[in-house]
Amino acid sequence: EIARQLDVATVLLGSVQRSGSAVRIFAQLVEARSGTTLWSANFDRDVDNIFAVQDEIARNVANALQQTLLGAAPEAESMLGLATSNPRAYEKYLLGLEQKNIASSASLPLAEGLFKEALSLDPGFVEATVELASSYLLQGETGILDPRQVQDRVLPLLEPVLDTDPENGRAFGLLATLEWQAAVTVFGPAGKPTQLTERALRYANELAPNDTDIYFALATAASTASRNAEALAWIDEGLKVDPLSARLHLMRGRLLLGPAVHALRLWRSEASAILRGDVNKLRVWARHGLGVALVLYWATAVCGIPILVYLFGFAYAGMSLILLRSYAEHRAAADPLHRTAIVEGALPWRLLYLGNNYHVLHHERPAMPWYDLAAGYRAERRRLLAQNDGYLVSGYGQLFRRYLFKPKEAPMHPYDA
Repeated sequence: EIARQLDVATVLLGSVQRSGSAVRIFAQLVEARSGTTLWSANFDRDVDNIFAVQDEIARNVANALQQTLLGAAPEAESMLGLATSNPRAYEKYLLGLEQKNIASSASLPLAEGLFKEALSLDPGFVEATVELASSYLLQGETGILDPRQVQDRVLPLLEPVLDTDPENGRAFGLLATLEWQAAVTVFGPAGKPTQLTERALRYANELAPNDTDIYFALATAASTASRNAEALAWIDEGLKVDPLSARLHLMRGRLLLGPAVHALRLWRSEASAILRGDVNKLRVWARHGLGVALVLYWATAVCGIPILVYLFGFAYAGMSLILLRSYAEHRAAADPLHRTAIVEGALPWRLLYLGNNYHVLHHERPAMPWYDLAAGYRAERRRLLAQNDGYLVSGYGQLFRRYLFKPKEAPMHPYDA
């Protein structure tokens, strides 16, 4: 079952028992199709020799695989490759990885503390340094830290690593991700600086092709620019590396199923209201149905667009973008004037939404032409921000970073008794 999920031919199984400083390790390399054991061994060692045991297991697995596939054993060499020889630092590092991979608001500060403990035991432990930086980026995505705090903490960690090893793909990928987040907030997904950071992410992928976080960052960049097919391709490539990656599966679900789930919930709610005798909703949907029929006729008969291409290439993608605005630009507040946001989006987003990202001004002056909203906002920015209690979002990139994996509001209205 494990081999099927991972799509691999062999599986390394094992167990570890620890008593004080003594560890007993059982390892077994199994061919998935036949269940044949290619190699197995028991190791009774002191925890201080854990790196030697890992190296020994890695060499034995490599030997077994190479003898099975090529009939020859590889030359002996160290295979662990970690930048520490301190077992206690390594233990803290592993515990930090466990908490980081949970990626919750409770676990990420724990991961930060464990990586710091590892570095206090071995200040030269590069992997712990890089994963500490990764934990800060995740804290930014979950809203624990704001973007400035993330940048202030990540850069001093990654820059020395890259000064020493410019081809450390993991560190380069995290830095490129941070730079992309900053660029997309200021310049939008189509801005030249943003495109340059995407290029850096692709280079990071070449340096570290087994790093699923880089595939996730590339997929996020593509989806932010509405290149959903490319985003799905990056997700597929990442899942080849780690078929069980929760982040990549979650993102795939959001891209493919999010609009459909929303539509089904809406239709169920509206159908229930109509069946209960809500005549007004029936009239609204009748008018809407007539309009949809006219649009479909125009798109298919006049423009020659195949109906499936129109529905999934235009209508479905457009619904995704509409949902982004609805989701982003409102909040619960006792004062109605404080419920609507201002999003200072870059030009592509302003044009896409016809200036309605200046949502407060649009509500206040619905008759103002869309092309005048930006100038109107700039002229009255201070008053409008005071009116909505400072509910300002610097750009849609900020929303992606903070809420891609985290609910922005509780599902129940917070003022609902």
